[in-house]
Amino acid sequence: MTAGGIFKAPSASVARYAIGGLINTLITYVLYLLLNIALPYHVAFLFSYLFGIVLSYFISSIFVFRVALSRIRFLSFPIVYIAQYLISASLLTGLIEGLTLHESVAPILVTIITIPITYALSKFVLTAEIHQEKSSTLKRTNDK
Repeated sequence: MTAGGIFKAPSASVARYAIGGLINTLITYVLYLLLNIALPYHVAFLFSYLFGIVLSYFISSIFVFRVALSRIRFLSFPIVYIAQYLISASLLTGLIEGLTLHESVAPILVTIITIPITYALSKFVLTAEIHQEKSSTLKRTNDK
C-alpha cells in the first residue's frame, strides 16, 4: 500500500473514525479520571491508554474500517499505539510539568494532537492485508 492510499480525500471511514474515536476517548477519559483519584496521573494514563487500545481495535475493525476480526490484526494493532504512547506520554509530561496544564485537561489536548497519526497507522495496519489479498487475487485472475 502506498502513502497515497492512506492519505486520500476524506471518506465515510473518516467520519466513522471520528465517531468511534469520540466514543473511545470519552470512555477512556472517564476511566482516566476515575483511576487518577487513587493513582498518579502517569499510572492512570497508562491503564486507561491500554484499555483504549483494546477498545479501539474493536471499534476500528467492526465500525470504522469494517474488516473481520482476526488474531493477527489484534496482535499487530498495538504497534500503532506503541509509537503513539511514546508521543502521548511525552506530550502529557510537557503539558503538565512544562506548561503547568491541569492533569484533567492535558490528556484531551494530547488526544487531539495525535488523532491524524493514529488514523493513518490504524488504517494501514487493519486494511493492508486486505489490499494484499485483493492484489494477489487480481494477479492470479490476470495470469489465467
